[in-house]
Amino acid sequence: MPILPKNIFGQGRNFTKLKEIDLSLNEIEEVHGKTFHGVSTVEILILSQNKIDVSSILGHPRLLSSFRNLLSLHLDSAFAQESSSSSEHLLPALIELFDQSNLTLLNKLHLGGNAIERIPNENTFCSLPSLQQLYLGDNRLTDLFLNTSCVSRGLYYIDLSSNRIKVVRSPSFLLDALKKVPRSSDSSALRIDLHDNPFVCDCNLQPFIDWLIEVERTDSDRVRYHEDMRCSTGLPHNNTGRMLMSVQVTTCPSPLSAEANDVMNAVSKGLLGVITFGLLAILLALLLWKGKGLRYLLGPSQIGGTSLLSGGSGVKYTTVEDEEASAEVAHV
Repeated sequence: MPILPKNIFGQGRNFTKLKEIDLSLNEIEEVHGKTFHGVSTVEILILSQNKIDVSSILGHPRLLSSFRNLLSLHLDSAFAQESSSSSEHLLPALIELFDQSNLTLLNKLHLGGNAIERIPNENTFCSLPSLQQLYLGDNRLTDLFLNTSCVSRGLYYIDLSSNRIKVVRSPSFLLDALKKVPRSSDSSALRIDLHDNPFVCDCNLQPFIDWLIEVERTDSDRVRYHEDMRCSTGLPHNNTGRMLMSVQVTTCPSPLSAEANDVMNAVSKGLLGVITFGLLAILLALLLWKGKGLRYLLGPSQIGGTSLLSGGSGVKYTTVEDEEASAEVAHV
């Protein structure tokens, strides 16, 4: 089903008991702007595992406007990823879609597996005031910045597993949001999944490690699968491969060390230049020496009684017999 046509459920019909639509795994490439009508009671829409062209979303920003009671939207691996520009334009297209579709009741959004590299701006999800669960796993994010005034009021779970996050800095949205204590009893503290990220366990990660160890004693479920979080690299180097919970000491490269490395690199480049120049000089000397030897061989010489004379364009040979005859004539 490469193209979802107009009025996929028929024209002029209203399905008052329809609660869920699952169109996953259909190799859908394009969705028509008027595909969905009569779906005002639907609460769950699943479009995961398709090949939807981002341009079809850009051309139909009111695509989901008929889903007035939508609570959960599943778009895991839903979009074509033929080029880097596709993933670059995906979130801006979705932001426009959310803005125009008025999804005020949506509380669960799945965007995993779409090669998303960054969140365009901190207000990306501000048009979803009821958002509670945000799934961004299996993407290419290195950090997350969100506007806490419009998002984190109801947001209590973020999945950032299997991304490219190396450090959770302090201050940062993630660490600040995790440390935030709920103001009322009916709201929940933010919970997060960060496992399977390439953490660099040096001093930049230390505040997060300290918080993780502290909160593990009181609320171990704040960071899901925290016991499986591992250092990809680190300083000191023996942190590499350690579980984050077992890291005891972290260090940072000192400015002196960095300067020493720069000096060593400069010295190495200088020595390489000297060696290269020396080799070129030796090669040139050898070529000159061979050139002189060649000119010597081409000059007048006498080898084994045979004389090689150069005169103009001709060469004259004088044999031993000719020399004996000349000697006899002279003697007479």
